[in-house]
Amino acid sequence: MTMIDGLIERLKLFSSNETYTYIKDIFEYNFNGVVLEIKENSFLFLDDKLGKIEINFNDVSVITFSTRNKGVGK
Repeated sequence: MTMIDGLIERLKLFSSNETYTYIKDIFEYNFNGVVLEIKENSFLFLDDKLGKIEINFNDVSVITFSTRNKGVGK
């Protein structure tokens, strides 16, 4: 299993359980929200502040559950 395979499995789990998610990308940006859709090389994410954004798998450095308040889509 590659790192990308592990990331995809985690994204699928977070998506199916509607887990409130924290993501940090390789550019040091932080995102909090929910995974909406998993695509071939990226995924659609609903961030609290930015709304819907698409993030490439290769750009993710950290993915875990978020401890921040759930303010999705506000």
